[in-house]
Amino acid sequence: MYFLPISLAIFLVFLLLTPFLIFILPAVAFAKLGLSPFAGLAFFFFCLIGSLINIPVYRKEPDYHEEVDDITDLFNRLFGIRVPKTKENIIALNL
Repeated sequence: MYFLPISLAIFLVFLLLTPFLIFILPAVAFAKLGLSPFAGLAFFFFCLIGSLINIPVYRKEPDYHEEVDDITDLFNRLFGIRVPKTKENIIALNL
């Protein structure tokens, strides 16, 4: 328990810096590009929301089969990470 006051102080600093990182920093960055702070902040949030939406353009069945190599097999055995089999390739446009 020697590090409790230091870790608590660091947590409070990060907690106080969170609004700065989310609101003020993008507004200042876009203001330097010539936008008003409100327009920059709106553009930032619309970019975040738009990055969640993908519009599929083209779907195709894969014409190849990937063999499992040694490194992938090692990760499967050590960490239980499974690489999913793909049934189709999708080319999508990010909004």
